[in-house]
Amino acid sequence: MKDELKELITDNIDKHDDIQDSHDLYESLDYSGGVHEIIDSHIDIYNYDLRQWAVDNYNFIEDAMDEGLAEGVTDFHKLIQCGQYVALTQDAWQYMEELFNEYNGKLFNTAPEVEPEVEPEVEPVKYETVLLEGAERDEYIKARFNK
Repeated sequence: MKDELKELITDNIDKHDDIQDSHDLYESLDYSGGVHEIIDSHIDIYNYDLRQWAVDNYNFIEDAMDEGLAEGVTDFHKLIQCGQYVALTQDAWQYMEELFNEYNGKLFNTAPEVEPEVEPEVEPVKYETVLLEGAERDEYIKARFNK
């Protein structure tokens, strides 16, 4: 299931999407029902497989009953499928958290590519050398250094 969720991310999430946490990722992917389709596809359909799963996972069947998912369900195999749905949904949330941590900043939440600013070329300052002679030089020295 985790690989299918990865594929769902790569097919449906844009790298510039703003996704704050695994809950946002889950909601974004399940907007069109993609996550629930994956969950539904992993629910067993054969009675033998359902009974075998129920032996070690009866707590999920009880959770499904507590959450009201099994309301009106009288067929035991359908009740087990409700429990599998609860278990697979919890797995999907856990995988979504792992995938968020793994792909955050790689497959989504990437900064837009910005062209680096190019510094304009600055022309060098040109200095002119002026030679002072005689009285001008003496005046310059006097004004400059006799303070």
